[in-house]
Amino acid sequence: MKYAGQKYPAIEPLSRLIEYVYTIAIPDHEEAQLFHIAPSLEKMIVFNFGSTYKCAVGNNATMEEVSNKVTIMGPVRQMFNCMLNPGCDLLVCCFINDGFYRLASSSNDCELREELLVLWETLKGMPDDIDRIAILNEYLRTNVAGSEPQVESLISSIPDIHNATLNPIDVIAAKSLVSARTVQLRFKKYAGYSSKELLRYLRFKQIIGWLIKNHEKEINWMDLVVRFRYHDQSHMIKDFKYFTGLSPKKVLALCKQENLCISRDFLDDQAIPPTLNEDGKHLHRESL
Repeated sequence: MKYAGQKYPAIEPLSRLIEYVYTIAIPDHEEAQLFHIAPSLEKMIVFNFGSTYKCAVGNNATMEEVSNKVTIMGPVRQMFNCMLNPGCDLLVCCFINDGFYRLASSSNDCELREELLVLWETLKGMPDDIDRIAILNEYLRTNVAGSEPQVESLISSIPDIHNATLNPIDVIAAKSLVSARTVQLRFKKYAGYSSKELLRYLRFKQIIGWLIKNHEKEINWMDLVVRFRYHDQSHMIKDFKYFTGLSPKKVLALCKQENLCISRDFLDDQAIPPTLNEDGKHLHRESL
């Protein structure tokens, strides 16, 4: 797969709002390129300044042509497949934490979309990516609301979420002096996904990161079941099917072909998350 993109980390005033801005362009003389993008629970805004592109969420979905100037997407819970045509010119703003909530809460849906279309017109006239990103950053600084007090306990507890020895929902609830149910509702409101969904995603992200780093080795799948604390092999396969629509072996093949796009944190975050049952309680190793 030809590399056609550039990632720009968030500048410090916006580091709790967005993770990065990603630009991608396919020159007119190049062939169309198919990208398989790992699932992400975060919201994204995609600005399209060039040709149309085709995309589908999930392996079996039919690709549909996208011609919108601005598209709001996410959380993307399954692998995102995207066929980028020659002349494609995209800028993708990837939010984190309550970032999109803070932007969307400053106006209603129609007003936000109108604002983003006006922003698109301005960005379209910029000569290069650096100028576009500077304008985008200024827009975000000017238009986002502040975080609500309830969000602080969620953000400050991010290290606990990645700690395999803790039940993060219980920890956040204890710190905030609220019930676990209240914490779960706050996740849904401010982040757009449930705490249980986050834990499931974090474990899958870690196993994908492990496969990327170790795809040239002989893979013992049962070892991975134990390493990442799945109940059994069918439980692991179910997660692969849920997030990618593919079997573990087919995902491994994409890793070997270097045809799976992932964010850097897939490789950086290799802690094993806690395994929870339906009630949010820890499952012991003996239950595997």
